[in-house]
Amino acid sequence: GILGMKSGSTRDVCRQLYYQSLFKDGAYAHPVLGTHAGVMSFTSDNLQSHLKTLYAPRNTIVSCATNLDVERAFELLENSFGQIAPGSPPNVTISRPVDPTGVVTAHEPMEKEQVYIYIGGPLPGAADPDAPALIVAGDILSTRLRDDLREKRGLAYSVGAGVDFDRDFGWYMGVMGTGKANYAEARTGIVEHIAGMQESLPTEEELEIAQNSIWGSMLTRQLSRTNQAYYMCVHEFLGLGYDYLDYMIDGIRAVRPSDVQRVARQYFDTENYILATVGELEAQ
Repeated sequence: GILGMKSGSTRDVCRQLYYQSLFKDGAYAHPVLGTHAGVMSFTSDNLQSHLKTLYAPRNTIVSCATNLDVERAFELLENSFGQIAPGSPPNVTISRPVDPTGVVTAHEPMEKEQVYIYIGGPLPGAADPDAPALIVAGDILSTRLRDDLREKRGLAYSVGAGVDFDRDFGWYMGVMGTGKANYAEARTGIVEHIAGMQESLPTEEELEIAQNSIWGSMLTRQLSRTNQAYYMCVHEFLGLGYDYLDYMIDGIRAVRPSDVQRVARQYFDTENYILATVGELEAQ
């Protein structure tokens, strides 16, 4: 049922098309929820095998967010996880996506008034020294797209930008939902704003707003015990250390306007990028 709903969403279909175009046959090119055929075909034996490999202790990071004392927390964890067989997880490697040459396009027609656009390309990994500046650059770009393309020009149903990271690579995205009559102007607008990041320094006000926004979002996500444990696991997996949030803000606060322009010039390529679109495009 969930897959059926997603198949009718221009945003979800476009996101998947972008990932397939960027990662080719890599792990990120395949939807986490699978396909209709896959979901309907797997058996309980398949599920048990999956549980004993990918969810095996040798393939697991355990984090604990609690107000219990350490000894009691370890006792509870050992009584539950300690009874599980170690398992033999597969050796999984995920290669960095290949840099696109020229504008690599992918389109999927849908009989919708809305057209969705994903534009982006590869970045370095989570531990790269440029990661903080890239996070800030993505936030500033997102604000500029929203303020101009949606609020000022009225082109967007939804619009934004951002970056994401794995251990050895990352990727950036400019994302927009627009009416089919506005597609050409919307696509050009995204690229022009990316170019604008390269051509001029952000203002000190833009930088401060972005830094405060990023930190505020992370603090909000940390309000629940569940999210605290989740982010400890994610950051440990990425090789940043479970306590990454204790010093993350230092890296974000250290970013200067020149750093934002430098990483935009180096990584936000306006000549070579992935362009994924979904919807009914008018003849150009």
